[in-house]
Amino acid sequence: MAFDRRKFTYLAGFAPIFVFIKLAGLLPFRTRVSLGGYLLAGIMRWFPPLRNRVLHNLQIVRPGATQTEGLRLSADIGRRLGRTITEILFGEDFQKHHNTLRPSGPGLDAILEA
Repeated sequence: MAFDRRKFTYLAGFAPIFVFIKLAGLLPFRTRVSLGGYLLAGIMRWFPPLRNRVLHNLQIVRPGATQTEGLRLSADIGRRLGRTITEILFGEDFQKHHNTLRPSGPGLDAILEA
């Protein structure tokens, strides 16, 4: 059987996710979700292709945003996306804890009025 470089590269891309799932599974749910959020926020900050994609899309929806505001928003987006993905990856634990989660934030009033 010959070495398949493409298959190896494809599988190696999943290694960090697999390690995160195994190690994070040892932590309490809330800590795990926070860790996932901060981890993806860090990746968004230090991985230019992801950061640039978010900044480009922010310029479409908020054309007047400054670079500083864009960087702050991209970190926020990364953190929230990381939390959401972690909740999805650990869906069984999320179902056990969903009653303790309370929605909040500046847009909550608009959602409740709609």
